[in-house]
Amino acid sequence: MSRQKLEHLPFTMDAGVAHRAALGLIVLATDITLEHEWHEMIHLPGVVTHTSRLYNAAAINPDTLAAMEKDIAGATALLRPGEKIDVVSFACTSGSMVIGEEHVFSR
Repeated sequence: MSRQKLEHLPFTMDAGVAHRAALGLIVLATDITLEHEWHEMIHLPGVVTHTSRLYNAAAINPDTLAAMEKDIAGATALLRPGEKIDVVSFACTSGSMVIGEEHVFSR
């Protein structure tokens, strides 16, 4: 096997895909439309969305919605590990109401 000669190839870097904003989107595992709809709405140069899924029970009721609270922080941590996220959206209005806005924010 022969070794190829390595060459220096000049390059320039742009500001990056998230030079204006890095958005985080937490989507329920059973949600089949939100990611598509979100990406259809967000067409802004320099703005990127990172998505993470959160396990949820198929049956939606106050108990199963409340049970999601324990997984919000973990789903958020998976969005862009070690990198800045400007804002995170927890895409479950019913879950936010049951868990409580202040608890969702703290997670």
